[in-house]
Amino acid sequence: MFSLLIFLTLITSLNASCPNGSIEWQTNCYFFQSNQTAFVVAEETCNSLGGHLVSIHDGFTNSLIAQNAGLKFHESTVIDFWIGGSDLISPGNWSWTDGSNFTFTNWNHSKNTSGEDCLAQSISDGRWNAEDCFKPKPFVCAVSAIPTNPPFVDCGRMWIYLESTGYCYGGVTAAKKYDWHESQSLCEQLGGNLFSIHNDNEWDLLYTLTGMSYYSLWIGLYSIDNEKNMTAIGVPIKVLHEAEGHIITLETCVGEVYRGKLVEAEDNMNCQLSDVTMTHRDGRTHNLENVFVRGSQIRFIVLPDMLKNAPMFKNIGRAQKGAHGMGLGGAAPRGRGSAFRGGRGGGPMRGAPGGGGRGGAVPRPAYRA
Repeated sequence: MFSLLIFLTLITSLNASCPNGSIEWQTNCYFFQSNQTAFVVAEETCNSLGGHLVSIHDGFTNSLIAQNAGLKFHESTVIDFWIGGSDLISPGNWSWTDGSNFTFTNWNHSKNTSGEDCLAQSISDGRWNAEDCFKPKPFVCAVSAIPTNPPFVDCGRMWIYLESTGYCYGGVTAAKKYDWHESQSLCEQLGGNLFSIHNDNEWDLLYTLTGMSYYSLWIGLYSIDNEKNMTAIGVPIKVLHEAEGHIITLETCVGEVYRGKLVEAEDNMNCQLSDVTMTHRDGRTHNLENVFVRGSQIRFIVLPDMLKNAPMFKNIGRAQKGAHGMGLGGAAPRGRGSAFRGGRGGGPMRGAPGGGGRGGAVPRPAYRA
């Protein structure tokens, strides 16, 4: 039985949306309350909605609030409204009711020393004035648009959910070896797609999960040749782990040599590589053809010479020129397993050939000089 690493999508409703009548900006929903009340009562009303009087931390948000207030507060007598600043807790020291840092200010300098204790924003120009806290005014509440307690996601037994991507990752077993096309077809039958790397979290998860298995895996890298025809290129990968005891030796074009189980690298070392050699625990050595650089560490993907003329790689020379900078790599005999990432059902999966997604993207491919 061969272990297949299968990456599946789980569609969840984690994206928060703001109620009708409110304004959504960044991570907050802004409620413009036209009923006029004192400052403390306004804050209590915002608390009942799950938020606070609005705190303002940049000029854009300041203008956004003032301009929308002009649209929401229509009464001709309304010239300003409460926002969440006061010096009630410590006279002379202004703070926001939500506890955030009071770093941005937009005072109307003729009135910021009036001796009053609560902050109102002018509708006409967005400037701030210290006002009598007992004056009735309309007000603006800010409520977080992100769920405080995200729902528990149950991917099922032996599956891992990655919150940053919204996908479930797990494994199944298969009684045969699959080539790249068969692996892609199997993934589509399961409602997903061969795995593609788009961020550090996905790379780290792949790096962790491949440490559980000796076998190399297909990923969903493909290329478009110069005639704009899709050429599917299977990429068997084997991520080398420090714990396996392999020693990596790097030599740069200027003769510097780096040696270690996981080699530290300068950011631009991928442009300077002259020779990369792996020494196995049993003493065998061979050169590494392709190197992936991730942050300041180098992790390796091998394309042995014996595979370069294999059917799945017959267009590799042309594909490298037309793949928009994508790296091509592999390790061990092909067809050992698959890395799979699912997509939304009903239509081409993200990253699948013809699917229009980011499928072949990998982090910072580096080529041997």
